[in-house]
Amino acid sequence: MEYSIGQFSEKTGLGIHTLRWYEKEGLLFDIARTKSGRRLYSDKDVEMVEVITCLKNTGMSIEDIKDYIDLFRHGSETYAARVDLFKMQRNSIKKQMAELSKQLAQSEYKIWYYQNLEELGDISDPKNCDNMKAIYQQLQSQQS
Repeated sequence: MEYSIGQFSEKTGLGIHTLRWYEKEGLLFDIARTKSGRRLYSDKDVEMVEVITCLKNTGMSIEDIKDYIDLFRHGSETYAARVDLFKMQRNSIKKQMAELSKQLAQSEYKIWYYQNLEELGDISDPKNCDNMKAIYQQLQSQQS
């Protein structure tokens, strides 16, 4: 089946400007055209948008998606390279998760700190922050 850019936009849920940009960037390729130059999308193009969406959902950058598309276009001999690309993405995600975990822990501490400052802290003491941190760490180790 063939779709005009408007129909394709409705079918994929992507805006017309996004579709044109995807084509310009090489994410969508070999788009058919009418004699007057209007784009004609196919079901194959719908599948490619689904692939792009899937890759975006892994958190891949546009540059990495472009690399994947290039590998895809070269066929099955690039499977190993595609696996490597996904391994790199997995490592990137794990690093992000570790950083987010640190940020969450710091936020949890700051919530506890302000909820307990009046009861456990002494803001006139220059070592108040250190003392509060020690109390928090002791409570955390007791909960583990």
